[in-house]
Amino acid sequence: MTAAWRFIRKYWWIFVAAASAIGITLFFLFLGDGSGEQERPKSDFKAIADKEVERIRLEGEIEKARVSARAGARHEELDAIEELGKDDPVEARERLSTWLNGNL
Repeated sequence: MTAAWRFIRKYWWIFVAAASAIGITLFFLFLGDGSGEQERPKSDFKAIADKEVERIRLEGEIEKARVSARAGARHEELDAIEELGKDDPVEARERLSTWLNGNL
C-alpha cells in the first residue's frame, strides 16, 4: 500500500493530465464545437424517395404518350412536360393527364 501512495505522490501530474484529457474529450463530444455539421437535411428521405417515384412514373407515362403521339408539335409539348417533371413531377403528371385527355 505504501508503494502505491509513493507512486501516486511521485507521478500525480499523470493523473491530472489524464483527467484533463478525459474531461476535454467529453466536453467536445457532448457539447460540440457549434459547427453546423450535425444539422439534419431539410428534406427527409421519404420525401426524396416519393419525388423519385413520381419522376419514374412520369417517365413511363410520357413514353406511352410519345408512342401514341404522331406529330412533331405533340412531341415538343411532351418534351416541355418532361422538363417540368424534373423539378415538380406531381405538376407534370397533372399536365400530362390534361394533355392526354385533350389530345388522345
